[in-house]
Amino acid sequence: ERSLTDEEKKARKKADRERKRQEARDAAEKKKRFGLTPEKKRKLRLLIMKMATENLKGEQQRRLEARKNYIEQHLKPLG
Repeated sequence: ERSLTDEEKKARKKADRERKRQEARDAAEKKKRFGLTPEKKRKLRLLIMKMATENLKGEQQRRLEARKNYIEQHLKPLG
């Protein structure tokens, strides 16, 4: 096999660099597709906060019912 000329070496290096750049771009694009955009993050955060608020309200309602039932069972009515 003959040795490569300087121009062939430069062309091969350039092609390698371009191939590596393209691979890096492809990897970044693939990673980006599965990530959350700031808008999606905000929507997700709002949804989680809404669910947490509903859960707290439900828990508070359950405790009030339990307290009411306890009082009705253990205390005699006034009057």
